[in-house]
Amino acid sequence: MGAYKNRSITGVRPKDEEKVETLREVIMPNDRMGDIPGEYREQHLAFLEQYRKLESERKRLGLIGLKAHVLSTLERNPALVELAQGKMDGALSFFTGSNSFIIESMEELQMPQIDKVKILVRELLGGDISGHADDHVERVAQLAERFASECGEPVDLQEVLLTAWLHDVDDYKLVGKAQAEKLTNAVNIMTEAKVAEDLRRAVLENVAAIGYSKRLNGKQPQRLAGQIVSDADMCDAIGAVGIERALVYACYHGGRIFDPAVWPNVNLAAHEYNADGNTHDTDGFINHFFEKLLKLKGLMLTEPGKTEAESRQQIMVDFLHHYFREKNAPEWSEFLEEYLRR
Repeated sequence: MGAYKNRSITGVRPKDEEKVETLREVIMPNDRMGDIPGEYREQHLAFLEQYRKLESERKRLGLIGLKAHVLSTLERNPALVELAQGKMDGALSFFTGSNSFIIESMEELQMPQIDKVKILVRELLGGDISGHADDHVERVAQLAERFASECGEPVDLQEVLLTAWLHDVDDYKLVGKAQAEKLTNAVNIMTEAKVAEDLRRAVLENVAAIGYSKRLNGKQPQRLAGQIVSDADMCDAIGAVGIERALVYACYHGGRIFDPAVWPNVNLAAHEYNADGNTHDTDGFINHFFEKLLKLKGLMLTEPGKTEAESRQQIMVDFLHHYFREKNAPEWSEFLEEYLRR
């Protein structure tokens, strides 16, 4: 993979992309460091370090490197290739179609920065097994990108993606409150990725306001990009995937799954939720639905988020109805109905 990535001034050549993807699926099928056999992991990390140095050298090439990247981008467009070969019919689609090629080209010129952030975030979160790993971050980024396209207002997609990829790297449940407040990891990652100062400030403002505990304290993102990522993050905590994540988190922290005798605290305050620097939801997987998850639908800030949350909320309600019926706990079914009427 290293050889393919460094054959060209622009990185992987278009004709080599399929080979690199095949190799990646064999070596890292889940895009996690844990996929790589232990005896080869150090070699992989050493290569990543060399790759970062090469990326830095590529940037020093200035306009030459930019020209090469543009040519590489153009080479990926079939219509322009046909135009260069004199096949006019197929090439007309470039001129008569949408301007998506231009947009994709401009985004691709910025991708090395995002790619570097992704690599660093995956290295940091790839080993987490508490439900806050890089797969969660990637889902949030994909959902946020979709919300950005559906919200009907102009928004900086670069700001959205950077906020999404960095929103959990300083989560207090993972790094503790002291580091979480300083956003140490987010700052370091953006510094290494050479994110522009104004964009860095915007992303840090967003990240500092994202999270359920912050909403309990009356804080929420003010920038549209932050609101989009906040909605995407909360949506990933509910629905089918949300059920899975809640169960994984409860098991990881040794919490009970369900005790019919222990009723949830549905009016959990911020200081209780953050007790001892941790979340309160370790007292039970099922209780967590009533203490947090079923409340998230009402915290959405964008229209796409509200629509998505409505659908995911119903999945959780259906699950709980079936669960209580199969557990022979009719009093909990009644409690759920009363809870939903509030």
